[in-house]
Amino acid sequence: MSGFVETLDSYRSGTLSRDALLSEIERQLAAGEADPGALLAALNNEQARERLPGNIHIEIVRKLLR
Repeated sequence: MSGFVETLDSYRSGTLSRDALLSEIERQLAAGEADPGALLAALNNEQARERLPGNIHIEIVRKLLR
């Protein structure tokens, strides 16, 4: 799951584009690197710590709930 948080941090810092972020999340889900529920909890923790720019939080939540 630390890979997921690192991916979010890379997006926040501008080193990862929106499309690359979403692709990486898709890859992590497809590879079974973490449970979607655990990723959703990590996403919410990260969002509480420091908000993600724009509406990307909503897009990620939708991906995780599919």
